[in-house]
Amino acid sequence: SGRFDRSLYVGPPDAAAREALLRMQVGDLPMGEVDFAELTRLSDGFTGSDLVSWFERAVEDALGRAMEGDVLVPLDRVAFARTLPGVVPVAPQWFSRLRQAVDGRDDSWPLGEIERWGQ
Repeated sequence: SGRFDRSLYVGPPDAAAREALLRMQVGDLPMGEVDFAELTRLSDGFTGSDLVSWFERAVEDALGRAMEGDVLVPLDRVAFARTLPGVVPVAPQWFSRLRQAVDGRDDSWPLGEIERWGQ
């Protein structure tokens, strides 16, 4: 018990939410050719923080290319493609640890102290 005595599961955003989150990041940035439907497909399983991380990395990539050529480089599909391999979604790792805790194979999580689910 305490300040946060309840846990609430909020799963990764669905496709529509991922696209909306990506579009919200744009603001007034100069944009080149970006296919948001493709970015949405490529980001299946990403959390909101994964999407923000990917977007920020893409912006840094475009800025780096702009500095190299001393010209404006809009945020484009190249920036997203170049930075996608560096983004590791956190949800699959979290789900894996949760499964281990529920199965009794990871006592480091608080679930290890709770009666096993379904037993």
